[in-house]
Amino acid sequence: MKENLQRLVQLQFVDTQLHELEAAKGDLPDIVKDLTEKVKSLESEISQKEKELKKSILDRKNLEGLVNLSQEKIKKLQGQLYDVTTNKEYDALTTEIETEKSNLDENENKIIDLIEFEEKTVQEIDTLKKELKTEKKELKSNDSELNGVIKKNKEKETVLFNERKKIVPRIKKNIFNNYSRIHDYHKDGLAVVPVVRNACGGCYNTIPPQKIVEIRKMERIIPCEICGRILVWKDNGSVL
Repeated sequence: MKENLQRLVQLQFVDTQLHELEAAKGDLPDIVKDLTEKVKSLESEISQKEKELKKSILDRKNLEGLVNLSQEKIKKLQGQLYDVTTNKEYDALTTEIETEKSNLDENENKIIDLIEFEEKTVQEIDTLKKELKTEKKELKSNDSELNGVIKKNKEKETVLFNERKKIVPRIKKNIFNNYSRIHDYHKDGLAVVPVVRNACGGCYNTIPPQKIVEIRKMERIIPCEICGRILVWKDNGSVL
């Protein structure tokens, strides 16, 4: 058990350094992620509005064609009024003219609505494109900064990961699983902590003298009663 505990100490030492390298990135990963999602959202919104604008222009052109046909038909029907010989024919033509005028008015109103929609959509697209340009610039800046931090620490990170791969297989599986659970639970990544001034090095809870004696023996895993971290004795050769 003593060897397993010593390896846990070594593993914690490596993981602490990896945690520090990750912490060096600060909020940059989250910022880049949020900006990336925002850029994608803006691009999608612009694309959707451009499709709506294109459809509106097509619909308006079709309506303008119908308006021209209605105007020509009304002109033709009005010319036919001079050739009718009965009231019945006159009434039929005037009814048809009124129907066509009604269709004409309806289509002209639709055209006006579409023109207003298109003007509004063009303005919205312009605003969105300006916002997209700003967000892309911000994303590029933060992504460049993040990549700089990653590049700077890449070599050290690789060395630490390789060291970790050597240590993990030498720890009993159930002990390593327990370590991983504690490590993932605490935000600081500390699963193994030394006794500091008769207290837990993680949560600073005071440890009874008898338990300290047991911890110094390193014959079994002893967790802190408060935070659950694995307690070890820090001697002159300890890396913690």
